[in-house]
Amino acid sequence: MSDYSKLHECACRYFEGKSSLNDEATLCEFLSKDEEHRALFRQWELAWSAMHKADEATDRSWQMLAEKMSDSHKTFGTLFRRLVRYSAAAAAAVLLVAGGVWAGSRGRISADDAYTYSVPNGSQGKVLLPDGTAVWLNAGSQLTYSARFNKDNRRVVLHGEGYFEVTKHQGAKFTVSTNGCDVVVHGTKFNVSAYDNENVVTTELMEGSVELQRGQQSLRMQPGETVALDKTTGRMVKELSTGDSKAWVTGAAVYDDMTLTEIARALSRRYAVNIRIATPALGQERYSLSLYNSEDIEDVLKALARVAPIKVVRQGKDITLRYVPARH
Repeated sequence: MSDYSKLHECACRYFEGKSSLNDEATLCEFLSKDEEHRALFRQWELAWSAMHKADEATDRSWQMLAEKMSDSHKTFGTLFRRLVRYSAAAAAAVLLVAGGVWAGSRGRISADDAYTYSVPNGSQGKVLLPDGTAVWLNAGSQLTYSARFNKDNRRVVLHGEGYFEVTKHQGAKFTVSTNGCDVVVHGTKFNVSAYDNENVVTTELMEGSVELQRGQQSLRMQPGETVALDKTTGRMVKELSTGDSKAWVTGAAVYDDMTLTEIARALSRRYAVNIRIATPALGQERYSLSLYNSEDIEDVLKALARVAPIKVVRQGKDITLRYVPARH
């Protein structure tokens, strides 16, 4: 029997709530290796879920397993931990992996079931979708896709910022739905920033071809172009790309010609802090900021204070920027 067959049997015992501590330790080590292992585990879970319907006995086993895993995660580390939530309709399972949160339904899969991957502020995450598409999620972002995701149904919903490397397939086009527009592609590399609290959805295309769709509007992009969509007016503005919007994927960040308010929101997500600008007019001033050397928030605030007329007041995670007149 191959190692993967043994791991698959171990995973099935886990899904059934019959795994031993040795099983859980084995799975913990397997999942900690890389994202491909975690994607394979999710495929096993989907296949198992499609074949099994949850009953009261299984629910009790899952609840016991959740309590056992909660006690044992200190031994096996925090890379692999499953918690169980209950509602009147069905049990749900949550898998915490690599700084993000996976949430999915357990039991017989229906067309409405979906999987959601959330990345909190101060963190980043990577998702490998069932079709092989890789998605990097920036801080404060969330990606949702159907449990029926396959070559004929390749739609995901993005809240926040994601960099996509889409695998080419002969089936349905790959579609990223945001709160401003849909990004429709065949196979390509692009970055989308679509945070709910931002008025602009920005798409930068690195490779391939994409089409932005909003109602009856559509706009096709070519590599090296960036499109900014104003969610209030619906206006799309296409420009040549001047920065590197996906620098955050490698831990860097480039904020080019942005208002201080926009920079403050981005830094709040990146460092999991709350930055408030006390002087409204100050927030409309525009600056450029590049981070390439793993700077912490203190380094960034000191750099900002050298170029902007601000005083930084910090209390834990709460940071206030106040205007101070320039000295002559």
